[in-house]
Amino acid sequence: MLLAGSLVGSTPSSHTPHPASVVVWLGASAGAAAALIAVRIRLSRAAALGLAAGLLFADGDISAKLITSGGIWLLALLSLVPCYAAGTSVLQAAFQHGSALTGAGIATLVTNAVPIAAGFVLFGESLPQGVRGALQIAAFASIVASAALLGSFAATRSAAARPETDPEATALRAS
Repeated sequence: MLLAGSLVGSTPSSHTPHPASVVVWLGASAGAAAALIAVRIRLSRAAALGLAAGLLFADGDISAKLITSGGIWLLALLSLVPCYAAGTSVLQAAFQHGSALTGAGIATLVTNAVPIAAGFVLFGESLPQGVRGALQIAAFASIVASAALLGSFAATRSAAARPETDPEATALRAS
């Protein structure tokens, strides 16, 4: 609702990006996703795979925006389809390695945040002035806060479901 309110009476300000910038952006995102899939890091496996899926979905979203420009940008179909397909597979893997809320929450955050950043960096978009700009910032902050709350909720539920391994706590409960 915040974003919708910010768009009333506005006109789009997007510009066609430089092709080299697009290649670097899409390549870096896909490379980061591949690294998150292949290399074990300190994040839980579900979180790492959710992050990778979000990066792949974001590349697909950016590719879709490029395609709407037509012409040579129709080549973005070459990244759109594989990114969405790989993102779907990686997200399903995230669900198998942990809480669906963890995987989906992180994937959703990244899927929204990365294209927003690309809008500014690649497409030359800018925030509107005044109240409209404030509404757009509030909308983005709401997305981040929602993802953080989902992750926090999932972690709390996961911890509560784990069996107690502390012998003293087990002995206290038994008595």
